[in-house]
Amino acid sequence: MTLVQRRPQPLARTTVHRGGVLVAWLGGSGDAAALRWALSWAHQTARDVTVLVTGQAATPGSAYRSHIAAALGVPVGMTEAPFMRILERSGDPVAALLTAGIRADVLVIPTGGPAPIPNRSLGRTVERVVARHPGAVVVVPALYREDEEGWVVVGHDVEHVIVNDLARYAPIVRADSTAAMIDASRSASLVVARCHGHHPGALPASCQPLHIAASAWCPVLTVHA
Repeated sequence: MTLVQRRPQPLARTTVHRGGVLVAWLGGSGDAAALRWALSWAHQTARDVTVLVTGQAATPGSAYRSHIAAALGVPVGMTEAPFMRILERSGDPVAALLTAGIRADVLVIPTGGPAPIPNRSLGRTVERVVARHPGAVVVVPALYREDEEGWVVVGHDVEHVIVNDLARYAPIVRADSTAAMIDASRSASLVVARCHGHHPGALPASCQPLHIAASAWCPVLTVHA
């Protein structure tokens, strides 16, 4: 799958665009990779992007706009309206992402460290958002193997309507187990796994995509039953 990065396009609204891509900027090592992935995916699928600055990144003096500009290679002025849509939400990042993510088609969230590190911790924010958010969530590690011609690896229990949509952008290969999806991620650009059920008290341990994201070589997209 070819994911082409683009420069920020003029954006005027100050809320999450319904049907767009929402990407979290948390103040960690994975932020830049997640933002670049989100912009590339939005470009490929013709969606708008909103950056949600929350958690540590939303604390006073964090200078997140300069960090975002550096990640994209653009002047700081291009992180302001009308060039970019950035929302800032202080407080608990899990609550902020779950609330803002309701309006988005896809929520992109970073995790620190390189991939793969087998069974690594993804962190409280990632684990709770993936387990509890009702929509699609992509977990992007700070460093990962990028394969522009890679397959999209899809779990055997992911619905056909999702597979058919993804097939418009990349070749698809099915995998029938967690281990098979992790192994196939070595030559994949994305792994798609299903989390069976979600609710406010959902436990991360019950969500298969989290186990895959902890060991995969590429970003992992979670879809829910």
